[in-house]
Amino acid sequence: MSDQWERGHHEKCGQFDIFFSWTYENDSLRDHFEDDEIKELVSKVNRGEMTWFVARVDACKCGIELASDILGGCLYANPMDFVRDSDYYADMKASVIEQASVKLVELFTYQGE
Repeated sequence: MSDQWERGHHEKCGQFDIFFSWTYENDSLRDHFEDDEIKELVSKVNRGEMTWFVARVDACKCGIELASDILGGCLYANPMDFVRDSDYYADMKASVIEQASVKLVELFTYQGE
């Protein structure tokens, strides 16, 4: 996984800013797909017809990242298809919103040690 994340999507969900980012996947397609599919998939990725990537969804408030979820092994024609056409994005968004909400409560109720 690269340290270079491409920001692909932003939306406001309640009190949080939700960001979708992606970076190219370093894992081999062979580790994720059946042998009979590999040749065609590698060819499509090499021709730029599909993108092999890692997806990241962040929940932020006031520019501060409160929660993040990462999923590797994503293969779509375009990384934005992950946002538009997959249940994974919706699940990741729900997860980071829940985590960020818990983090906010922890921050506002922290009394020190």
